[in-house]
Amino acid sequence: MYVNGSDFKFYILRDGIPIAICHSTDCVIETSTEELETTGPNNGRWASYIPGINSYTISAPGLTVYQDDMNVIDLRDFQDAGTIIEWRAGIDPTGGLQYRGYMFITSLSESSPAAEILRYEMSARGTGPLQVVKNPLVRTVYLSDIYGVRLAGCPNPYPVTVLWYDGSVIGLANNPDEVVTQFNEYPFNQYYQLSSPDNSCNFTMTIAWNAPETPEWVPAEQGGLTGLWVGAGDGGISPTDDGNELLTPFEVGP
Repeated sequence: MYVNGSDFKFYILRDGIPIAICHSTDCVIETSTEELETTGPNNGRWASYIPGINSYTISAPGLTVYQDDMNVIDLRDFQDAGTIIEWRAGIDPTGGLQYRGYMFITSLSESSPAAEILRYEMSARGTGPLQVVKNPLVRTVYLSDIYGVRLAGCPNPYPVTVLWYDGSVIGLANNPDEVVTQFNEYPFNQYYQLSSPDNSCNFTMTIAWNAPETPEWVPAEQGGLTGLWVGAGDGGISPTDDGNELLTPFEVGP
């Protein structure tokens, strides 16, 4: 099994704090399983095997400078001392899909293609289990237009029409709490949940570890609060700003 990608960063823990070491051109974790032969007299000419112990190696080529918090000289010190290093890898040091474990460095090379910028390649042997952690990502997001530009009326752009990322209308919101409700209850939203509005345009988004994208905003349009009115009277089309008397385009009145 290989795990790699330019967004897949490699971290070494120092005093419990993850510090990135790849300005990374790549980061590869390769796992392997030992094969134990169990061929017996009844197998004929076919060999039989059972899986043995698992192991893994890590390759982390990249760029570094001496001023980095974790630079190639630190890595060489770890190798010289035979240090067992706690590590983790993923798109985020604390959330999302992460691989974690312990390793020691088996080889380290460096070259200098430009002044004070080193190219290095590190290989390491994992020791102990390779852990796979599936935590959600937590991000601060904001209300924006469909292109990610913060709404001009922030911190108080309300009322707004909340949109999905393809431009589809989700519903109408007169305040941050209604943005949370409309966004979280959208039927096509499978991976994202909003919370903690700060009574402006900023929200906390919890993103599932297997989400296809990592959004930085929630799309919306200012205004657009004309809707079906089911308040006092005979009902009808309402221009009111009272969210309690408005239905979203996906609701049906009594």
